[in-house]
Amino acid sequence: MNYFILAIKNSFNFRGLSSKKEFWGFFWVNFIIQILLYSVLLFLILSDGSSNSFEYENHKPEVSNITYIIGLFHSIYTWLTLIPYISLSVRRLNELKKPWYNIFFNLIPIIGWVYFLYLMAQKSENIEESKTSELSEEELSKKNKDFFILKIIITIITLYIIFFTGNGFEDILGLFN
Repeated sequence: MNYFILAIKNSFNFRGLSSKKEFWGFFWVNFIIQILLYSVLLFLILSDGSSNSFEYENHKPEVSNITYIIGLFHSIYTWLTLIPYISLSVRRLNELKKPWYNIFFNLIPIIGWVYFLYLMAQKSENIEESKTSELSEEELSKKNKDFFILKIIITIITLYIIFFTGNGFEDILGLFN
């Protein structure tokens, strides 16, 4: 749990290093929380609807307000832990001396996920040397440019998902009507 809190505190630190223990500590706590929230949500959805609630007709299944609230909480939690996961992954890749854009392997279903988790499980070459080594002015400038590009990509993807997928905010705003 300490690694989870540490990752949340360092959410916007893309330049440091993170150990394998720190990454996997955050990953497993987040994974367990996600599974628990999803299980509760799935149970509520399946227990709320009637037997014909999943038919493809012009009506929506009847779902209680608590199910909407849990679903909204699950969505918010997922979005709030996305940036810490990305920054922790970038810091872990920094420690492995791999380029930051390896995080895009997460966008490839199954094969990309397995490969990325394989990368995250790798042992660092020389932790003491990597923590004490100083970057030259040119390397630091290149890293700053790379991280600026990464922040722009994350912002564009987030805005696209919010505004151009599904009904966007209409579902969220219409929850309590």
